[in-house]
Amino acid sequence: MASFTAEASTATVTRSCLEKFQQCIQHLQGKDKIHGQTRLADLRLWSDSVGAAASAKASLDSRFQHRPNDINFIRGLLSMLEGLLQDCLTAASDGSDVRDAITNIDSTVDSLAFIGVQIRRSGRKSRLRKADDSFDENRDKYRKLRAHLACVVTAKPTEGGRPEMKAKGSTVSITSSI
Repeated sequence: MASFTAEASTATVTRSCLEKFQQCIQHLQGKDKIHGQTRLADLRLWSDSVGAAASAKASLDSRFQHRPNDINFIRGLLSMLEGLLQDCLTAASDGSDVRDAITNIDSTVDSLAFIGVQIRRSGRKSRLRKADDSFDENRDKYRKLRAHLACVVTAKPTEGGRPEMKAKGSTVSITSSI
């Protein structure tokens, strides 16, 4: 199984885990079944939030192509989850106790959820950094815009144009040509 996941994309391994989870749930009973359904929902949320099952540029593999250690760690967790789900499926099919397998599955899904939070945070930081860089590149344009807006605000325009101004005893009316 390890050689399969080492060569497979993160999306493929994620989809395999989702399928194994569904198979496992079919063999669980009572509270264990409900708990399994909840954890499957958690895994689906994680997958959707980080793009684990996405393709092309949205995929984790594409976004993490320059971070091979991180993507290998995530694939390793998914591979481990796949094995734990197989253990749970085997135990549930045999009528054996599934508590240990469920505890390990919970721990692995929780680890993936924690990593998902970190991935989303790093994405936000990256977007903010890009926005800051864009501001630095266009600083002169923003200074000109700021000066223009300051001029407009200082002039205190109204819908009918600028207000009337008094100049040394006479009234001067300034109107807008807009």
